[in-house]
Amino acid sequence: MNKIDIESRHGDHHFINIKYGYYILGLSILQILYLLIFKYLYILNWKNKGYFNKILRSIQNPSTIVILLIWFIIICFLSQWGIYNFSKEYITICKRLGRIAYCLIPLNIYLILRINNSYTLNLGYYLQNLNLHKWISRLIFLLVILHAVGFLFKWIKENTISKVFNIWNFLGLVSLVPFIVLIFVSIRYLRRKWYSLFYIIHNVTAWFMILLITLHARPGVLPIAIINVLLMIYQLYLRFFSGYNIDSIKVVDTPNSTLQISKISVPINFPVWLPGSHIRLNYPISSFQSWVGSTHPFTIASIYENNHQTFDLITKKTKTFSINQQFSYYLTGPYPALPPPFFTTSEIVNVICGGSGISFGLPIYQYFKINSPNTIINLIWCVRFKKDLFIVDKLDFENVQIYITSIDDNEVEPIENTQNNLELPKFIIEDEGEDHGLLQQEEEEIELQSIRGKDEGEEELKNTKNNKTYKLGRPKLDEVFAMNNPATNYDPKCSWVLACGPDSLINESRQWSKEHNYQFFSEKYEM
Repeated sequence: MNKIDIESRHGDHHFINIKYGYYILGLSILQILYLLIFKYLYILNWKNKGYFNKILRSIQNPSTIVILLIWFIIICFLSQWGIYNFSKEYITICKRLGRIAYCLIPLNIYLILRINNSYTLNLGYYLQNLNLHKWISRLIFLLVILHAVGFLFKWIKENTISKVFNIWNFLGLVSLVPFIVLIFVSIRYLRRKWYSLFYIIHNVTAWFMILLITLHARPGVLPIAIINVLLMIYQLYLRFFSGYNIDSIKVVDTPNSTLQISKISVPINFPVWLPGSHIRLNYPISSFQSWVGSTHPFTIASIYENNHQTFDLITKKTKTFSINQQFSYYLTGPYPALPPPFFTTSEIVNVICGGSGISFGLPIYQYFKINSPNTIINLIWCVRFKKDLFIVDKLDFENVQIYITSIDDNEVEPIENTQNNLELPKFIIEDEGEDHGLLQQEEEEIELQSIRGKDEGEEELKNTKNNKTYKLGRPKLDEVFAMNNPATNYDPKCSWVLACGPDSLINESRQWSKEHNYQFFSEKYEM
């Protein structure tokens, strides 16, 4: 009798794609190490040299476009490797793309981890990772769609569309549906209008992808699934179990103002924070809202040197998340904005803020006034409404230049319309070097008229109560950033412009810094 070789149903192709998933995992680990190492080297070099290095800054936080292009080239190469006849082997490519998509998830989870009070780790400055997280998510979605379309084409062509309802195949479809909905509601307009819905779908999609694809994938992806689950557990720990309970809050308010001050008692064992750092507030863990809603970031508007017992928040009033002194909250952080060497090496610092963005600029201004009297420091605050100036009497605004861009207080209500009062993200992402961060306003609902709007700034308004003088109109940067002594020698590598406000303010400040060879940093991001 002749010997008959019996080949398994799937043949060698059933296991051929496993290695490509591990290639992607290995490359993801290399990227994570790259981000960690070069962030550390960037800060260490800045500390040792006494000035920051532009080249290292670009290297430690490369453009999202560059990273995506590299990943796109790698995935295109791996998906075609060993494929010689596309028409016969396209389904192998589809399987490979599905596995590659799943193996990108560990990197994508890493990009949203938030480690508090970390000054040298990339994760300590998690804001700069958010834009990349968004685009890696879209890349994963593209790969998943190509995977699904390829199998649908095959089944339709072979008249076996009923395979969709095979239990393991159907699990893949179940995980795909919320992903499609997520991509739709992540469109900026819809995300702003229905942010709570977007946030819930985002979390459901993440867990569906991690758990259901573990059952859907053949051959299995259990090692990758374990990594994903462990990373998600660590993320939950950072959010729900690494923070502080807040039971004592005092709210300082005035009628018709768009702003309010919240004084929070510093929790026990809360670390010393750098100026410009922010915290994230949420409802207590015992509250259902805490588990289904997002946390809310606020910049600490005071410095540790002034008061060890409380810190201040300057926030914009909305109906989305209001701080009420009758409630308890859960706090995580602090998260730094600027590395420690900034505060020890800067010679000239010009800070310009709009509206509640003053919470970013004021502590930086106060820090240099107290701890570095030789540093030339200017703070300019542009505020739209006069009634928001009540905070000047409550906090230390000595020698701060204040500009009022609107003289009609009747334009504002105590709480402004915020897209039908549904919860909105309080951030906007930009992918320009280190221009990521915190801004307590919505892009379309800015509380500051365009800094380019009027060419005023000469007319003054005096407050008889506190004997302070405010200017009407927009500031002229050449004037407000001017040094008292033009003959002063300064090192451009140690001279800064910091901006926190609407796009017009940030763009004009960035342009001024380029023209005068200053370094530039702005805080702006979006969930």
